[in-house]
Amino acid sequence: GAAAASPGGGGGLAVSVQAAGRASAEGGGCPDPAPSPRARVKRQGSLDGLLPTSPPSKPLSSRGDASALALPSACGGASQLEPAIRALLGQSPSLAHEVYSRLPPLQKLGLLRVLVDGACDSPHTAKAVDEAMARRRGVLEREEEAEKEKRRETRTLRDEARHALREQLAEQREAAGEEGEQLLPAEVSEVAVSLEVQKRQEALACGGQVEVLSREALQQAESDLAIELELQAANGIDSDGRDFSAADLEGIVARRDLIKHRRDTFGPARDAAQEGLRAAASSGDAAVMEAALEAARAAALEGDCDEDGIGPG
Repeated sequence: GAAAASPGGGGGLAVSVQAAGRASAEGGGCPDPAPSPRARVKRQGSLDGLLPTSPPSKPLSSRGDASALALPSACGGASQLEPAIRALLGQSPSLAHEVYSRLPPLQKLGLLRVLVDGACDSPHTAKAVDEAMARRRGVLEREEEAEKEKRRETRTLRDEARHALREQLAEQREAAGEEGEQLLPAEVSEVAVSLEVQKRQEALACGGQVEVLSREALQQAESDLAIELELQAANGIDSDGRDFSAADLEGIVARRDLIKHRRDTFGPARDAAQEGLRAAASSGDAAVMEAALEAARAAALEGDCDEDGIGPG
């Protein structure tokens, strides 16, 4: 009855809450429900229970002194925040936006600071931050592991190249004799190792063993292969004296004709392809380089030993 008889201001709300509390305590009924923030402000006459403390993770202060507030002085401290909260809670929720728009900038900033602190203290925010940090650590660990693997591969490649060069140097010394040995280096240099590593990396990028031939060497290799295929087609036997089958002989004749055609007619196309590669390398344009590489492949400046029999097998 007290709530119905009270006027529509804030005092009526305070009377109704207090009356309900006394009835519950005296009658032994259900315990008091937790009062809303608006009711708590009207009943206690203070905003201490709604203001944050420093740090925000500690329980909210019940004292009325402004020194317990965690608001920076740039926001006006509690002297700016408390009037703003009173103004917002003193009106109906439907008018909250209009009331907030009329607040001074410092009071708006103080309210936003309280909301941000509350959001940062929530379990959902803490979980999101932890997940983001875990993802970041995972990315960094994967990048670090990739860098370690790359360094291990480079170290292994250099060790293999150094070992191969030392074996070559030992063979050269043995073939040169005592007089020629003095002209050879005493040890494999790191520059030679780096060049060998670069050569091996280029071979790996091309899919395996790679041999670089000059134009003259390529022309000579094609001539030698054409002569060998011509002899095989004419004799009909392989290097072990066995007769070729009809299918094998047909494949030999086809390869012979292809190699002779390359040797005799691809000269101008190869000259143009070489000029195109030089121009593409100077331009630095990826599209131009790709077009130049296609022209070089069409002129048989790049090949596969499994297909044409020229180069390392």
